[in-house]
Amino acid sequence: LIKYVTATLLDVRPGFAASPAITEMSATAVEELVFGEVYDLVFEEVMEETHEQDAALMDKITEFERKQVDLCQPKHHQQVDDFCCDAAMRALQTLSEAHSAVEKLRICVRFLEFISMQFYNRQDNSNKDDESSLLGADSMLKLVCQNVIGARVPTLNAEIKFLEEFARDEQL
Repeated sequence: LIKYVTATLLDVRPGFAASPAITEMSATAVEELVFGEVYDLVFEEVMEETHEQDAALMDKITEFERKQVDLCQPKHHQQVDDFCCDAAMRALQTLSEAHSAVEKLRICVRFLEFISMQFYNRQDNSNKDDESSLLGADSMLKLVCQNVIGARVPTLNAEIKFLEEFARDEQL
């Protein structure tokens, strides 16, 4: 539907196709209008499809958190919460408030930016000058996972499925 309406708009108003930027803005506007009206229906269906996955993920997070409390780790081991970024977790928790793929992708980008900023702020405070002060893919993945656990987004699989289905390549 979104592609059809966008194509029709570009046919009727050829000036909107004059540049890739204007075309993308037009497609984004159509997406926001369409999802503004039918988002709840679409997302409810997506949540039904991913209900079991989301329930299983929340169970795993709860079990993980329970084990963290039970372990009584020595002081040199840090808890997951020590690496969590409140701003990143709050951003991720707002995914359900976004009603378009564009909005959800912006939230995901903010989530990653907050994690990255916190990592570098901690590095600045510890005054490390070696290579361990660089944020590599391994470290980023670990931090993302820790913040996903901390955020406890009950419909995370539904949010991801929505993005898989409705985010356009141009938006990624």
